[in-house]
Amino acid sequence: MENCATQASIAFFCADEPSDSSWPLASSHLIELPPVVAEALLPVRDQIQTCIKSVKPDQFQARLLIMVEDGQVLMVSVVPEMLQSCIAPLVKAQTFPRVQVSKRESVSYIVKRF
Repeated sequence: MENCATQASIAFFCADEPSDSSWPLASSHLIELPPVVAEALLPVRDQIQTCIKSVKPDQFQARLLIMVEDGQVLMVSVVPEMLQSCIAPLVKAQTFPRVQVSKRESVSYIVKRF
């Protein structure tokens, strides 16, 4: 898996977790999560950027913890907390692809302001 700097089309969302096979999700589900999350959140990308740009004091990134089960977002936690009310509803409204194993998964992502 490429690093975030070289993924021009998906640089908006970058996984915090290691991309090697030591991360359980990387090997067990046979999908690359950064592209999957980036694709799922693409319809609200500009709105998420607006959230980040509009808060004071200025923020340059947001950390998202997304809990997904069977393609549905169950929970979204956003840090800094001041962005929670703006970003969480946008993420919750999106549908993620189902994985082979039907179980609850948590994924942490950084959204960088551009």
